[in-house]
Amino acid sequence: MAFLPACVGALDSTGERVDVAQDGVQLPFFLKAGTGTTFAYAVDGGTGRAELTVSGATGATGATGATGPTGATGATGATGPTGATGATGATGPTGATGPTGATGATGATGAVGTPAGYGYAYSQTTTASDPGSGVFRLNDTDTSAASAMYISETDAAAQSLAGLLDLLDNASGTNRSQIYIVSEADPSEFVVFRVVGATTDNGTWDTVQIGYLTGAFSLTDGAAFRMFFSITGDIGPTGATGATGATGATGATGATGATGATGATGPTTYFGAVDKPTTDAAATTLFTGRPIFINDTGATRTLTTISAWFISNVANNATNYASVDFSAVDASGTVGTVTSITSASVDFTTRIPRITTGLSVSIPAGGSVMVAISKPGSGVTTPVGGFQVSLT
Repeated sequence: MAFLPACVGALDSTGERVDVAQDGVQLPFFLKAGTGTTFAYAVDGGTGRAELTVSGATGATGATGATGPTGATGATGATGPTGATGATGATGPTGATGPTGATGATGATGAVGTPAGYGYAYSQTTTASDPGSGVFRLNDTDTSAASAMYISETDAAAQSLAGLLDLLDNASGTNRSQIYIVSEADPSEFVVFRVVGATTDNGTWDTVQIGYLTGAFSLTDGAAFRMFFSITGDIGPTGATGATGATGATGATGATGATGATGATGPTTYFGAVDKPTTDAAATTLFTGRPIFINDTGATRTLTTISAWFISNVANNATNYASVDFSAVDASGTVGTVTSITSASVDFTTRIPRITTGLSVSIPAGGSVMVAISKPGSGVTTPVGGFQVSLT
């Protein structure tokens, strides 16, 4: 079936002409559209038929109808992409401690550590000479009799120990540093020496004065030993005196000690008096000696001090005075003058004594001290004398 070509023309809402052609043939009439009218057409390429659609303006929205029943739930949509990570929340409380896990397998044994001390080899040579690097020797193969050690200033590991060895004799007293020597093969074998004198620096090796303290080991030439040094410093200064403690309780009274030896006899003082009972105007009248001390103690006594004073009823004048003579008499009766004391006239009324000190006259056992009075001046009536002697 064939269709004749046809054309349709129309005016849009603005009044412009709209031409629709088919094979270049225009429709000989026009359609005028009102406001809001639109046109659409389509041409079927197979039939050559043109379809024209004219749409009017949209009418006013009608009232909302009643809500229909809820439809069935649709199928779950596909999972959306993962959202961005949110901020970290606050730390929650610590949970209870879980049970202890099973003990893990024992780890591999670690590497052997470096032995303590300083390594040295022993040399059986006892001469005082350089033992060689990393070697020591003693001046006796009997360790208890050794009095000197000759030791290299470098140990078996070539470490320099010169500074350490120099400290061994720092202490000035007899309690100096100690040296411990332990066998590497058998640590139960060891010897301890004390440094007892000055260390001598011989350049690459030192001489150490030692004294045996304890221990013993097998001295095999070339045997390996570990050496330890305990350095002793000087005694520090004396600390300040502490506060005095509280007084303790009084102890019980001890037993009475033995009686001590009798002390030396102290000085003894003897007093005496002598008078001339008669009146005698002669200037030479004497009162004969009278003993005022007889030594009956059995030991020699020493006369140290004498004194005398006088009283008389005569008027004071320059010629009226008396003198007193003291004598020492031994056991055989031999008389020796000790001293004389002469009074002045004023002494008769004031009783001023005349004293002689600093004497040292021996009075043997059985001897005595005698006193005599004379009247050198005339007119002395009834003179009375007081006397005092001190003896040790």
